[in-house]
Amino acid sequence: MPLVSVCIPTYNYARFIGRAIESVLAQTHSDLELIVLDDASTDQTAAVIARYHGDERLSVQCYERNIGLFANFNRCLDAGRGEYVKVLCADDWLHPRSIEDALAAFSRSPSAGMAASSGWLVDARDRVIGLLRAPFGDEPLVPRAQAIGAHADWGNAAGMPTHVLLRREAIAAVGGFEPEFAPASDVHLWLKVLSRYDLAWVPEPRCYLRIHDEHGHQWAYEPSESVFLLWEQMAHREPAVVDGAMLRRALQREARHHLLYVGAHLLHLRPRSATRLLRAVGRHVPLRSALPRFALALPRIVWEQGLRLLALGTGRMVMYDPTPRPGPRRHEFPVSRG
Repeated sequence: MPLVSVCIPTYNYARFIGRAIESVLAQTHSDLELIVLDDASTDQTAAVIARYHGDERLSVQCYERNIGLFANFNRCLDAGRGEYVKVLCADDWLHPRSIEDALAAFSRSPSAGMAASSGWLVDARDRVIGLLRAPFGDEPLVPRAQAIGAHADWGNAAGMPTHVLLRREAIAAVGGFEPEFAPASDVHLWLKVLSRYDLAWVPEPRCYLRIHDEHGHQWAYEPSESVFLLWEQMAHREPAVVDGAMLRRALQREARHHLLYVGAHLLHLRPRSATRLLRAVGRHVPLRSALPRFALALPRIVWEQGLRLLALGTGRMVMYDPTPRPGPRRHEFPVSRG
């Protein structure tokens, strides 16, 4: 029985999945199994996976019918046998010490149900373009109330599934991903876990999250009403954890996010898209309060967007910790091959 199950759900990511597999097989913690779950890919994914069949830690599950991203994520949670499980997105990869350091954080934090780490942001050509670091400091344990509060104020503070290692006990207690909250089903699962458990934290970057436009699923980067819905559901389900004040913080933050995209659509002469997002905001936050708050925050938002453009335009990284700022030059941070 392996201690850790790493599962890679994939659909038409033949270009990227080899690197994801290699990064798992190169982990400094070797007591693991690697399961690739191919959701009916139609590209060369199977041929790429076949290159690694010589490693006994690797197994593959191929499916004839595509069931979608988060349903396949739930297959990952069911497929693994380990005490800990990681869902590694097929277009991302891990730092060699990713699992070892997450397990060490768990050992120092027995009350934690999940561990998360900082992570590098990379582009489609594997260039490091940024560093994503949540506002948790350097302590290995983040109390659950603090962790949930960070999600209310900053969005997905724990990060994407690639950032996270889950304790199977916690999954059994709260259930898995709920696809009805897609594309924010991961945030919903983190909140469910954090409603009962603390967060083990690894401040050093221990994964590589790829930002690109070749998605193997139907979701891009535009905001989704599902974020409003999941916070409202959590407030109804766990009122002692997500009280009225925290719910308002989370909804106002997401309203600002939506309104930023409303402005972008209007600038690009896409009034239908802008109207759709504006209506989504109005269903959850009174526009008479959301619009003035957005107007007050607009100078800071414009400043942050300018910093992003400045950093990328000058060959620098963008540091998100949690607000953006220009970082060191990108060439100073070579990408780990595995």
